[in-house]
Amino acid sequence: MIDGIKTGYLPLDVERLSAVLGVALNRKTVYVGQNGLIFGFNEEVDKSTGELRYMCGIRGSVHKYANRGTHNADSFRMSDLCRVFTELRDVYSINPDITRLYSVEFGVNIKLPYDPRRVLNAIRMYKGKTFTPMDKIGFVYESKLYNLKIYDKGRQCGIPGFDNVLRIEMKTTTSYLKRKSIYVSMLGGLLSTDLWKRFEAVLLEAIGDTMIVEAIQPDALTKKEQALFILFTGDGWQALNRNVLHKKKKQFAELAARVGASSISEEIKKLITTECKRLRDIEHESGDKINVFSVPGKLPEVNNADNPPEVRRIKQATKSTFLGEAQKRRFGDKINIKIKADNVATSTQPTVTIVVAYAPPQNIAKISYIAIVEAKERGKPPDNIEFSDSG
Repeated sequence: MIDGIKTGYLPLDVERLSAVLGVALNRKTVYVGQNGLIFGFNEEVDKSTGELRYMCGIRGSVHKYANRGTHNADSFRMSDLCRVFTELRDVYSINPDITRLYSVEFGVNIKLPYDPRRVLNAIRMYKGKTFTPMDKIGFVYESKLYNLKIYDKGRQCGIPGFDNVLRIEMKTTTSYLKRKSIYVSMLGGLLSTDLWKRFEAVLLEAIGDTMIVEAIQPDALTKKEQALFILFTGDGWQALNRNVLHKKKKQFAELAARVGASSISEEIKKLITTECKRLRDIEHESGDKINVFSVPGKLPEVNNADNPPEVRRIKQATKSTFLGEAQKRRFGDKINIKIKADNVATSTQPTVTIVVAYAPPQNIAKISYIAIVEAKERGKPPDNIEFSDSG
């Protein structure tokens, strides 16, 4: 489900991170790739402290990272994302719960019982606008707020075992998601089944707004109906003004549904729903490590305002570990730490020791890692079990 990410600057020791990555910070901007993720180091003024120092953000595919950078054509479950976040924390000291998220790419790889080109040849428009061809393997619709891609994943990755795999994905900013009442400001917030359900709804809405109609034999149609098919299976509709297009498009959609030319669209929706449900099955094969970055027994919520006070309090304690004194002054005294400031009252309550529950659970026998050095040329092989039941 989750693929590409882009974060804000990481709240950690950048010098230590660069040493772990084996890169020298000797230029103003330094980039280093690691199994599908790109670590970008920039020398800038830290607004919280006023000092000139290196800061680092990450972007790239967490799905590819899980496969050691080889591909992202298989199914990427929530349990897989948990393992990636665990490794980011254990190897690079990146805590997803306090890492700002700017954009996210989510989607599904669905196995079709036929060549994906059947779907691609039936795509006509998106919200009355044209798609742009994408390297002869599919189409993309680009806007300032989000991108929608529909393409042949098997032909893109070129790996045996992934024939007839159609990829449907959207890349959005977190600000766009807020417009749709989806709130996910931190990287760790992606570990939410509720969020994945909302992403599924966004994908289904996008397919609903995409006109997918197959060409049919014109013999059973009237001349008026034939003209309507020719209009929308060709490029003629692009010359229509907005009002005429809306009217004609509605007529064509009704006609296509009546003669069964748009049934493929409903098939795609059902496949998306089935795959998304399976991806949310956190106990499927890989084990459940969902509680790595939260209080045991609780999932990160999409809307932080709905979090229980204890969860918010623990996150604040974790945040204070990484932020400097200037940052603490801005947040105020929320965990009984005495802060020297003129307008901050000193707490008279007993000191409370908070133990942050970020240690991995004990029942992780199912989880195993390949050493990074040993796995440079290795990736997760195609999961035949995943696709064998899909046709």
